[in-house]
Amino acid sequence: MFVIENGFTYIAFLMFLCGGLLALQKYAKWKIFDVVPPLVWIYVIGMICCTAGMFNSDGVSAAYGALKNNLLYAMIFVMLLRCDFRKIGKLGGRLIAIFLGCSLTLAVGFIVFYPILKGSMGGGEKTWAATAALYASWVGGSGNMAAMQANYGDLIDSGAYGCALALDTVCYSVWIALLLFAVKFAPKWNKATNADTSKLDALAQTANAEVSKDQKKATSADWIFIIGIGLIASVVCQKLGVMLNSGINATLGGIIGENLFGNATCITVVVTVLGLICAMTPMGKLPAVEELSNVLLYAVVAMLAT
Repeated sequence: MFVIENGFTYIAFLMFLCGGLLALQKYAKWKIFDVVPPLVWIYVIGMICCTAGMFNSDGVSAAYGALKNNLLYAMIFVMLLRCDFRKIGKLGGRLIAIFLGCSLTLAVGFIVFYPILKGSMGGGEKTWAATAALYASWVGGSGNMAAMQANYGDLIDSGAYGCALALDTVCYSVWIALLLFAVKFAPKWNKATNADTSKLDALAQTANAEVSKDQKKATSADWIFIIGIGLIASVVCQKLGVMLNSGINATLGGIIGENLFGNATCITVVVTVLGLICAMTPMGKLPAVEELSNVLLYAVVAMLAT
């Protein structure tokens, strides 16, 4: 059996795996990717290779340990650069209320039905963390799911997480297909229900115009700058997160008798706050932000699978 022992070879293999699957989806247009997206295949193939002992070496472990968390926090920061609260506010109170309502109903659904179904899913000890990661994805996307997996660490069962990732992407694909199918029936539905969509249509046009206005072609300088910003933000946030965790535990640990949070939780809070602040600056309009966040997402998921 082929075994990767060198850290650089390990990273090269994972990036080739990600790039190869995405290229097959884009150029070969295999129908299988319409049902099971490349992100799921990346995780499944990486997990199979790990189970087969392909990455069992000190060099691979060293590369994984050096990169996984550093890239994860860089990914979170870069993803949040797209989240400008001022633009979200332009959507109007009704759409924001719909989003919050959907998040609340998802939470209620998970809380109510998980205790009922956990036995058939393999038990609470194996599935609770994967279920929490699945909820995070349905509220905030695959980046949230990857962040939850990294924060839980050994608490999350790899098999359960793989099933949750597959469920997440497959359900998303089916749901999008149903929505696209239903578009042609929208006028008849609106007429039957006397729905006035003029304000929503105007809002959609404004949002599309805003996105088009901010879209710029990224140059090599843009790529190098945003990569540097993301990586240095990861370093700074990890330092600040550890300091924050130490301060909280030093202040409240003696009162409560135990540590309230771990380093990962505090680092995630710090990088989230910093990302949201930077999103409202010119940094949030930098080209290549969306592309780099996707690159980091695929890289992190590939490493998590191993």
